[in-house]
Amino acid sequence: SNGGGYYSSAVYISECKRLGLKVLLPCINESEYEYTGKGKEIRIGFVAIKNFEKSYADKILEERNKNGRFTSLANFLSRVHLGFESVERLIKCGAMDSLKRTRPTLLRLLDIYFYNKKLVEDENMNLFANTTSKLEKEIATDREFGIEETCYNEYEMFGYMVSRHPLDFFDEINKKDIIKAVDMQKYNGKKIKMIGWYMASKRVVTSRGGIMKFLSLEDKTETFEAVIFPEAYKKYAELTISMGPYLIEGKVDAESGNNIIVERMAVLSAVKAESITQKDRTSKDFFGDAEKELMVDELHLVNSLGKEKLKRAYI
Repeated sequence: SNGGGYYSSAVYISECKRLGLKVLLPCINESEYEYTGKGKEIRIGFVAIKNFEKSYADKILEERNKNGRFTSLANFLSRVHLGFESVERLIKCGAMDSLKRTRPTLLRLLDIYFYNKKLVEDENMNLFANTTSKLEKEIATDREFGIEETCYNEYEMFGYMVSRHPLDFFDEINKKDIIKAVDMQKYNGKKIKMIGWYMASKRVVTSRGGIMKFLSLEDKTETFEAVIFPEAYKKYAELTISMGPYLIEGKVDAESGNNIIVERMAVLSAVKAESITQKDRTSKDFFGDAEKELMVDELHLVNSLGKEKLKRAYI
């Protein structure tokens, strides 16, 4: 909740996981505005939800403190008056999971309640209590979002994933020739291959006027630094504006043991997209137009996820 610093919230969340802490999603019945901790658990606060104003969180907290927990979607909508998109964000990020309905079910109900607002107006709640209760039972579906949709929504809402690490979606991390960050020091002075997800970066000008860059990266085991000297930076500067993940080849700095001097690098999602395009120019698995030139700043994690799964909100 520091709201600043060199690293983003995503970095601290990853570190919490590596330390064995359990990271809990936002919850309309448990979360505060800021991140909170209890024992070995970290609860994400409403502050983490993008485009969700503090005044909205204040409404939720004030009503919950005054009149108790929220028991259903209808109960929430009658007590806290938020717009459709704000409630939709709460549902998609998991903040309404405590209502014991699947997220697709809650999205269906949200459509119904906003189309028939009289069902959830304060003065009508007692009158329509049986109707809303029956609706929430009849509309219910056992279907839940798949892990791809869940993680995509988390990334859209928070800027990071909770349910999985982004690298879980890339089989390449399991290849035998890929060295894990936690094992880097075993390879001091040797050339290795690594895969890393972007955390932070710093571009500097050398004493000779050249430009180089430091990339702070992480895999599932630890963080590490990729040092891109001027000659390499001339080749790969454009790649460094994406989140990665980066496939890096280079030599481990013998002095630090935590730095890799970059000799070659590629964005893993670009490698996969290029492979798909070459295999089948009309592939339906590629998220985008196979004929369209790949722009580096558009290389996003969604390139690796199923197009149809991402586009479905619910069935």
